[in-house]
Amino acid sequence: MTEIRAIDFIDPDGLIVRSGELLARQVLGTLRHDESVRVQFRGLSGISSSYFNILLKRLIEDMGPDVLHRVQFEFVSPLQKQIFDRSREAIVVSSL
Repeated sequence: MTEIRAIDFIDPDGLIVRSGELLARQVLGTLRHDESVRVQFRGLSGISSSYFNILLKRLIEDMGPDVLHRVQFEFVSPLQKQIFDRSREAIVVSSL
């Protein structure tokens, strides 16, 4: 399993959606060569649903909803996980 630090894929201009896209691109590239990925969000604060929405949307569009079984997400707070869970529910439902 490869670990990816989300903080390493922040858009230099501070654009949230662009940061989500950069992380998604890295996760997808890694999954092409590795069975699973762990994404840790240490060091990131104030992550919005837009960030998680674009990350999940790109992953599912490229590899299908089962891709989420190959990715572990490590959150730094219950609030961060709650925002992610809402995004996951919305994106997965819309992809069916």
